[in-house]
Amino acid sequence: MAAIKGLDVLIKVGSTVVGGQRNASLEMSAETIDTTVKTTGGWASKITGIKSWTSSCDGVYFLDDAGLQAAQTAFMNGTEVKLDFSNSSGLAYSGQAVITSMSVEAGQEDIVSYTISFEGTGALTTTPGK
Repeated sequence: MAAIKGLDVLIKVGSTVVGGQRNASLEMSAETIDTTVKTTGGWASKITGIKSWTSSCDGVYFLDDAGLQAAQTAFMNGTEVKLDFSNSSGLAYSGQAVITSMSVEAGQEDIVSYTISFEGTGALTTTPGK
């Protein structure tokens, strides 16, 4: 079993890597539907309901970064983007998303950085390995 280095996992908007990334995350969740009745022995009973996913990345802000520019344009226009969370070894998650927040930070003793948050608008597809 081969481990995957976080360094190798990148977020792409469309086919363009959002540059300067330092961190990337992907969260999948499912709501539950209560099916508890009097005959479940005093224990809650649940089934899976609606699934959703979110993703985020942060990094160093580069003015000429095409991926960051694509994300900013999509945010300003309120358009969906195709998001890929992947590495070159076969880990791959992909889906349509809207950008729910973008921030730029410029600390006095730090480099200018960004944070972008995405929310999935449909199914997330996955290829967990080759």
